Amino acid sequence: MRLFIAVNIRAETKDKIAGIQSVFKKNCDGIKWTSPENLHLTLKFLGEVDDNKKDLISEKLRQAVIGIKKFEIDFEKIGVFPDETSPRVLWLGAGTGKTELENLAQKVESLLMSTAELDFEKEKRPFSAHLTLGRFKSLTRSPRIYSGVSEAN
Repeated sequence: MRLFIAVNIRAETKDKIAGIQSVFKKNCDGIKWTSPENLHLTLKFLGEVDDNKKDLISEKLRQAVIGIKKFEIDFEKIGVFPDETSPRVLWLGAGTGKTELENLAQKVESLLMSTAELDFEKEKRPFSAHLTLGRFKSLTRSPRIYSGVSEAN
């Protein structure tokens, strides 16, 4: 099965984010939008994982959250991955709570990497505390996207 580890966000926050998406939907074609109920902050993408590893992964995640206190997350920036010349993902980045998310992602990564029988690869890219608003269906350099980014920021 295909797995990732993520932080869910409140329903009222998802509703506000749907409003941000609507700014782009009016002006931008060619984006497959993330439905509000599926919005989340990915801490670690695991890929295809054997069913027999689920329990061990769950145990490592329980260890990762020991001592983690509840924290607030605010979103403050909209951008694209990998860059404006070849955008693939339209994202909303965390501001407040970013450091806590980075620390949690680091803890999850360390615990999973230290468990040889899980055999996960270390993430090559630096962690980026964001949620995916949508994915571009094809490469585009439409100025309307960037005006939408400016308007939303």
